[in-house]
Amino acid sequence: MKKLIKFCVYAVLVFCALCCIMLSGLYAVIASDLFVKLDTDLLHDYPQTGYLYDLDDALIATIYTENRTNVAIDTLPKHVIDAFIAAEDIRFYQHNGLDIRRIPGALAAKLRSGSPSQGASTITQQLIKLTHLTNEKTLSRKLKEMILSLKLERVYDKNEILECYLNRVYFGHGAYGIQAAATTYYGCDAAKLTLAQAASLAAILKAPTNYAPHLQPEKNMIRRNYILDTMAEEGMITAAQAENAKASPPYLFFSNTREPDYGWYLDAALEEAANVLEVDYEALSTMGLHLYTSLDRAAQNICNDLYRTAEYFPEDAADGTPCQSAFVLIDSRTGQVLSLIGGREYEVRRGFNRAVDAMLQPGSILKPLAVYIPALERHIVTAATVTDDQETDFSGYSPHNYGDRYYGLVTLRESVARSLNIAPVSLLNIMGVQAGTDSLRRFHIDVRQDDSGLSLAVGSMKHGVTPLEICAAYASLSAQGIYHEPTFLRRIEDARGNILYESSLSGERVTDPAVAFLMTDLLTSAVDYGTAKTLSQANIPLAA
Repeated sequence: MKKLIKFCVYAVLVFCALCCIMLSGLYAVIASDLFVKLDTDLLHDYPQTGYLYDLDDALIATIYTENRTNVAIDTLPKHVIDAFIAAEDIRFYQHNGLDIRRIPGALAAKLRSGSPSQGASTITQQLIKLTHLTNEKTLSRKLKEMILSLKLERVYDKNEILECYLNRVYFGHGAYGIQAAATTYYGCDAAKLTLAQAASLAAILKAPTNYAPHLQPEKNMIRRNYILDTMAEEGMITAAQAENAKASPPYLFFSNTREPDYGWYLDAALEEAANVLEVDYEALSTMGLHLYTSLDRAAQNICNDLYRTAEYFPEDAADGTPCQSAFVLIDSRTGQVLSLIGGREYEVRRGFNRAVDAMLQPGSILKPLAVYIPALERHIVTAATVTDDQETDFSGYSPHNYGDRYYGLVTLRESVARSLNIAPVSLLNIMGVQAGTDSLRRFHIDVRQDDSGLSLAVGSMKHGVTPLEICAAYASLSAQGIYHEPTFLRRIEDARGNILYESSLSGERVTDPAVAFLMTDLLTSAVDYGTAKTLSQANIPLAA
């Protein structure tokens, strides 16, 4: 008998020793990276929604691949947090990543069809599955999930885990994370969610396609009420609060998702942001940036209305092709682009934008920049200088006026006002084409090597210029000869509010203030009685 007892004691000791060795081995596996490695960077590595603001810092648009905006856990009301704990992991604050007590109940619930009960996976396990693992249903994946959950609970506290979870999960209707879900379904911030709304959102997570309130309102309500009852049973809320919340109507808010009328402008602003940050458009749309643009919405709305008025444009071509146009408005004091239109219709995002992409023959609009300004700077002419406007052959090049009309002896002011062609070609011939190309480059007009003939004086170029380039060049005359690089962005902030970029409002002098003033004064004559006299009806000071 004594031998049997002694043998049993030894057997128990050996068994305990083996268990200790196995547990020590399991702990070593969990503590090390031999089997699977925890990468905490993956918990925060996901796309976030970017926001674009106008000149007054009002929100005008969003950009995203996944509609998500991070929120801090300490900004959420207790009833919001409790709703998700009641729905997904009632013992979240008691377990160490695995809730062994839930497994038998979860198995039993799984056998009952249609039960709203919780699953066996904790919030920690769900977060690990979302960030580290695939959806494959294998023993190996489940073991990795359990080990990584234990590891995560050793390095992150409960609130950090819950914050990562609530910012990561998908709520259906294109909403990722609780903030996007709150704004999508209820038109409010997550911090403003009511008890009923919080429970309704928590209900979605069981299966978005089966419980999203806009798809399955009845199923969502049943699970919402189950969550509210659970919260009452656990002492998170009172029974009266639960009943009041269950009586709340299933009201949903869906904002108008129509594209704003600022598509051309926003495309250009996003292109500038991508260039500034040296990232591609796809990366830009995932970074959660806050882009503060120079868009003046009042001015843009006026321009949009003008472009919708067909009578301001020639009739469509015989094949139905519409006459096209582009528009740019720049604040000459800063270079900030206030308004922009890239065509008659905005039909596709990031399509061909005539305001910034179209290299067009500038024609007579180039004369002041290529000829008159350098001639004034060299004191070759004044506004009263007389030139002979008649057909002239310049070593084989013979420019013609519009309609082949010639006016004989005219002042420089008259040539500018009527956009005559003989005077500018004659002046460029006197100065040399190099004077014209140098002047254009000062005004940031890209002149190619093959733009070297006298025809440059009347705006003939091999590759042309964009409306944006021309507008920025002319804005420098309004700014007393100071050129400002045109910009759509005032600053860029990351998702945490750190400034990544801020535009410089400093400019560079490209011509003397007196020359800028005189050239502007000459151009007012075009409005008074010349080629732009229709603009005189505006009854405001204009040069054109």
